[in-house]
Amino acid sequence: MAEKAAGAGLTMEQFMPLALGPTHEDGDYPFHRLERGEISMAECRELLDKKARDQGLPGFPSLPTWEEVAELLVPVPEMLAAADAVRRAGLRTAVVSNNIREWSGWQLLVDAENRFDTVIDSSAVGLRKPDPAIYELALERLGGISPDRGVFLDDFEWNLGSATAMGLHTQHITDPVAGAADLVTLLEL
Repeated sequence: MAEKAAGAGLTMEQFMPLALGPTHEDGDYPFHRLERGEISMAECRELLDKKARDQGLPGFPSLPTWEEVAELLVPVPEMLAAADAVRRAGLRTAVVSNNIREWSGWQLLVDAENRFDTVIDSSAVGLRKPDPAIYELALERLGGISPDRGVFLDDFEWNLGSATAMGLHTQHITDPVAGAADLVTLLEL
């Protein structure tokens, strides 16, 4: 993304807040709407380009294609092994992902359909983190479990607050290998 931002005349310090909008909320911001599946990538880019120009910035670059994103995605074997261990222990698993419809190919990279009990893709369900409703949907799809019986891992700290507030045990993942080991220890697997 740094190359795309620079190509549009933006620093990453300008690009990230412009692209993502307010991270601790789920609102009407273009990227939020994109992740809820309400608009296309092209529409989102147009809206972000207008926002950039309204702020006196030169514009907003095109969003990465799935092929560009796929080159950056590297499944972490330790995290996948931890997810497999959770299921072998008889516990149910879910992926709750803020995603863009055009990027749904990630599910094939980790065999999500067979590896997890449910996959909740924000662009498919019309909800996105940190809206508590997406966590409630996950709990419902996992059999109606109580939040205090759930563990939620996320690499973005801003997604944890509302999950913690509803009673989920949360873990901020900054290192996926260490996070996988912590999960296995937490669940005594």
